[in-house]
Amino acid sequence: MLSPTFGFFRLDKMQEARHLALARAAVALGRKVLTDNPEPHVSTIPHRETNKPSSPQPDDSRMRLAIERKTTAARERRSIERQHLSVADTHVARAERIIRDQTAIIEDLRRDGHETKLAEETMRVYEANLQVMREHRELILRAIGESDR
Repeated sequence: MLSPTFGFFRLDKMQEARHLALARAAVALGRKVLTDNPEPHVSTIPHRETNKPSSPQPDDSRMRLAIERKTTAARERRSIERQHLSVADTHVARAERIIRDQTAIIEDLRRDGHETKLAEETMRVYEANLQVMREHRELILRAIGESDR
């Protein structure tokens, strides 16, 4: 006769398998996005002199306004990227905590003589997700570095 908890265990195992498959798909998609979007390499375009008539010089107030707009836009971009960096740092810290917890679960399962295969597969998915999160964090840092230039 089966115990009443057997059905729940089976449901949990099925849910974990589904979550594991979804996590693997997310990792694969994240890696594809990172490979499809490498770090941009912007080459400088040589400046050519042209013989066109000079345009009228803008007055000082218009020039100041244009510079102020450009400075404000750059400041806003840096602020947004720093917010993204803060979120990414939070996600990385949370993922590291989850991996520590999963390591403890695996150790407990081994100590108690239980099967650890699914827990170890889950751990590998967590580690792959953490790697994707760290790579995303690096992209944000590069974007901040470029906006500071």
